[in-house]
Amino acid sequence: MGINNKLGTTTLFMAAILLVSIACIPAVSASPNKDATNTVSAIGTPAVKALKDIGILTVYHLNANGYRVHDTNVGSGKHYFDPTLIWIPSTSRLSLTINSPSGVVYGPYIDSSDGSTNGKIDFDYIPIQSVPGLEQGEWHSVVEAYVGSADYSYSVSVT
Repeated sequence: MGINNKLGTTTLFMAAILLVSIACIPAVSASPNKDATNTVSAIGTPAVKALKDIGILTVYHLNANGYRVHDTNVGSGKHYFDPTLIWIPSTSRLSLTINSPSGVVYGPYIDSSDGSTNGKIDFDYIPIQSVPGLEQGEWHSVVEAYVGSADYSYSVSVT
């Protein structure tokens, strides 16, 4: 869409995070890791604070070279693992690597992996799928800030 001003980028980011968060509220849990905090330092606007206060939005902060692991439990009869990672500032660079319970590695995905460089990894298709069914158990998604610090939201739809 090409929004280049700070207000437009922040508004677009908040709207995308809200939609993704509502759709996937119970899908992902996170554990703190190297240089990761639960702050919203770069996007501490009143709208984001209000959303956080009522529990709708989870935003994580990563310092440069920091990472965080998000765990997703996949049960039987699930065929699709569809991750979404959105961050600001979009000039920071984050990567996403997903590990199945048996150690199969998907990624790392970077900003341009979904076809555009815009501060998010959100595929137009489901990147991990299996007709007989996904492997059951804990899937580990690693979000890493390899250039700059960033505030981000991560969610997964498992169907």
